[in-house]
Amino acid sequence: MSKITELISGFKPSAQITDLLDKGADIVDRFVQTGAEKEEAKREWAKLESDIQSAYLADTQQARTSEIERIKASKSWITQNLNAVIALGVIALSFILFGVLALVKVEPTQKDIIIYVLGALTTFVGQIVAYYFGSSKSSSDKTDQLNELMKP
Repeated sequence: MSKITELISGFKPSAQITDLLDKGADIVDRFVQTGAEKEEAKREWAKLESDIQSAYLADTQQARTSEIERIKASKSWITQNLNAVIALGVIALSFILFGVLALVKVEPTQKDIIIYVLGALTTFVGQIVAYYFGSSKSSSDKTDQLNELMKP
């Protein structure tokens, strides 16, 4: 099992990996006969899934820590505030385009382009909000829940 963990520890458990783990569990069910062996196999599979999730969260946290250290080391105002300036610019541009659609008469051909760009910007705004305000807490909660499940 440790070789599998090493192979996939750097990746987020995607649907393919989850499917692979489920198929592995099915194979274990075919070959493991006693109840004690099945319980041990289930614990090891749960630990593997927890290790994958923990590795993904650790990688995310390390990336954020590196970013914070880089920003602290810089003495330039632009370097320290570039992420926030870009985030605020994307959000402001989204509101401006929404205002243009709502308040200004736009040609139909241009309207389609504006709606397309507004859709992309709306996606970026959602990611910005999740990055700055939401994803760490939910990741922490998931890790706590996984650790609770792993307790005997």
